[in-house]
Amino acid sequence: MSDVITSNPYGPHGEHPDNWEANGTFPLPTVKPPLEDAKNTVKMPKVQEHEYKSKYAEQLQEDYVALVKNINDAKDKTDSLRKALVKMDGFADKFDSEESGVFNRIETQ
Repeated sequence: MSDVITSNPYGPHGEHPDNWEANGTFPLPTVKPPLEDAKNTVKMPKVQEHEYKSKYAEQLQEDYVALVKNINDAKDKTDSLRKALVKMDGFADKFDSEESGVFNRIETQ
């Protein structure tokens, strides 16, 4: 196991970084994916509280409540990420249109 790192000092491709070239083509998408808010397309779950006498059932209820909260939290974080991507989309287009190799500071605030 320890010989793997010393026998491949330049990584799994085995080439010096100065000589390395990408060996694949990665086409850009032809259509931008929609970045609008998906609140109307997905119905988010709501917690349904029940009282149980069994300890196992109570534990399952707690796990269910935690799962619903995690799902709703993930939706909120996805929405905030979507908003940030919409904001950065214009900056990416501006960066892509600039001349290559020239440092141009893009004011984001």
